[in-house]
Amino acid sequence: MNDWAEATFYDNTQVTIDRGIITAGTVQLANKNSQSIVAGITGGENEAANETEARKVRIWAGASKANRFTAPFRVLQDGSFVATKGTITGTINAKSGTIGNKLLVSGEGISYGDVSTWDYSTGEKMLLSPQAIRIQTQDTTVGNSNNHPFGRVALGKGANSQSSYDFGTIAHIYKYDVLNSYSSALQPAVLIESYTQQGPGVALKTNGSIVARGGIVEMGNYIATDSSVMSVINLYPFNGSIFIINNKTANKPAYLPSVQTLRYIFGINIWQAFTFRMVVISMRGNSNFILQKPTDATLYNGNSAIEKLTIGGNTQYELLFITDGSTAYWKIKNIS
Repeated sequence: MNDWAEATFYDNTQVTIDRGIITAGTVQLANKNSQSIVAGITGGENEAANETEARKVRIWAGASKANRFTAPFRVLQDGSFVATKGTITGTINAKSGTIGNKLLVSGEGISYGDVSTWDYSTGEKMLLSPQAIRIQTQDTTVGNSNNHPFGRVALGKGANSQSSYDFGTIAHIYKYDVLNSYSSALQPAVLIESYTQQGPGVALKTNGSIVARGGIVEMGNYIATDSSVMSVINLYPFNGSIFIINNKTANKPAYLPSVQTLRYIFGINIWQAFTFRMVVISMRGNSNFILQKPTDATLYNGNSAIEKLTIGGNTQYELLFITDGSTAYWKIKNIS
């Protein structure tokens, strides 16, 4: 006979030991210092048959038996539990849940706030899922309840809510401002900065067209020289393609970038064909400076190949670089 056979009858009105099974309706744990019940286990000995799941507390801690329904830690009959504090160092596997009353984890991803609508008046929110990332923020210190400055960044499916095709636009940045101060309001909706050990780098590169409803403004490179500053003028487009020259030393040499330097700046494959346009502006009252032919490309003034070109004050020149991937040349044109 097996002395550890499982019992076949359970009486929750008394504690029994039957063939290795201890049966009890409730086990309560008392604290010596407080002289009170602080934890326990119960099978619900006086529980009604139609008791709600929220009140079927089977294990609790931090309260008496009478207050087990609001204990800071409790495990329910259906497997759920409530804990007001916790430290978990292992893996959590969950299908859904809410953190901080606002951060919702579900099978669709992680969300914050009401993501069922993205109207600007609906406040701050966030959505992170395999199909889309969206973040909306608001400055509630400005404007009124229906008209706050806000910004939205949307990536992936449905990024452009105005498009009937969910994947027509995969990145959308939207900014709305109500400020009257130009210094505060007229800040860029998108700011991209790139720096290298050689100076500014490529901040944006596209493989398609750029369509702009507003203007595209280039601040340009300002180069000021005299007898003690800069022995040469380097026309390297690290800061853009417009050069404003304020030269006070006669016949100072000016150098165009090599083909290799241009490829480095623009991140272009060594065998790729490309073209690049830049403008050189010599300010009124300038002393002449001498534009030199690059060592790895031909310099043309019109149809004539030249070694150098003297550029005087109050003039503007357009320089067009062209390469088919193997040979390269510059074409220069006076556009004053």
